[in-house]
Amino acid sequence: MAKPNFTLPNKPAIKSGSILSYNYTDDFTFVPAPLTFNRDSAATRVNEKGLIEDVGYFGPELVQNGDFSEIGEELIVNGDFSSSDISMITGAGARSEVNNELKIEENGLAFSQVMYKGILDSSKIYKATFDITLGTGSYEIHGTTQGAVSIYSSGSYTFYLKSTERFYVGSNGVGDVWYMDNVSIKEVGQNWTFGTGWSMGNGVVSLNAPTGNLDQILNATSGSKYRVTFTISNYVSGDIRWRFTGTSNENGTLRSANGTYTEEITLTNSQSVFRFPATGGVMDIDNISVIEVLGDKPRIDYSDSLTEPSLLLEPQSTNRLTYSEDFTQSIWTNARSSGATNQIIAPDGTATGYKLIDSTDNNTHLLYSTQTVTTSSVFAFSVFKKG
Repeated sequence: MAKPNFTLPNKPAIKSGSILSYNYTDDFTFVPAPLTFNRDSAATRVNEKGLIEDVGYFGPELVQNGDFSEIGEELIVNGDFSSSDISMITGAGARSEVNNELKIEENGLAFSQVMYKGILDSSKIYKATFDITLGTGSYEIHGTTQGAVSIYSSGSYTFYLKSTERFYVGSNGVGDVWYMDNVSIKEVGQNWTFGTGWSMGNGVVSLNAPTGNLDQILNATSGSKYRVTFTISNYVSGDIRWRFTGTSNENGTLRSANGTYTEEITLTNSQSVFRFPATGGVMDIDNISVIEVLGDKPRIDYSDSLTEPSLLLEPQSTNRLTYSEDFTQSIWTNARSSGATNQIIAPDGTATGYKLIDSTDNNTHLLYSTQTVTTSSVFAFSVFKKG
């Protein structure tokens, strides 16, 4: 709520009910009217908790399952083998339900197996879990683009599968008797299309120099502004960028380090697909978000009162440092120093602060960016620093 003594430039203002009013006729008559304002660039404010937050009105989340946590319906019937019905299962060897477990016996062949056919779609990714009790020999998981995985001990297992037709567990041991229980297969990664080189596990998407794309269909309209956010973790090599793909490509910035990145773009063409294209990178990505920036909201000053804060208005300005929070970019130079990302708590409460580490040289240690300024112009400089 604005304070009664708030003053607009060249015009006094008062609080009339719940509306900030101003004098537009003379010095004595105040008419209640909404206070309107416009901001053409992204902004932040300090909230009542002392943390920096984004300022703006935003539309709904356009990306579905951007944190890759969505789990689909169970595809396996009688996965706990509480019923003797095992009609979904095929494969070599003898199979029977014994004491709420699936018993598999090698019966003179060189192997035995359990196969669920016709339940997987080659364009989707699935999470498979099961318990297994082994006899002797080697046991392998088949039917997955991530490769067969050998299992040598009894236990509970989880695998992520991308297969054209089947979930398959087979034994190489002649004469084996082994047991399975609590078999579950559920779709994960919904709403995404995974090209070659993209895989998923533990709630993140991994890329290993992919030759295909990671796509999701969405509708983004020409002339609208969108805010795109995503997180890189477990970075090894290469770079990655997001892209809107439709009548033309409108891109984000190439990223090549761990961190959470946020960028805004005003589209010049309507777009139908959001994409991370094929890249030479090796890393994980998560927390993908695309939202439309619909408008502004007031900046509120809580510095002198938590119960009666005042509006904070200031002239429009543009930050000349295009990467004011990303010191890994080439506009920044470390002079006789180095840096490490995600080391300290930033003003927004996240551990994304940049740590500057001095070298052992007996000289000046600097982190700087060279900018061209205009003579006689006024510039303001601010920085958050933590010792």
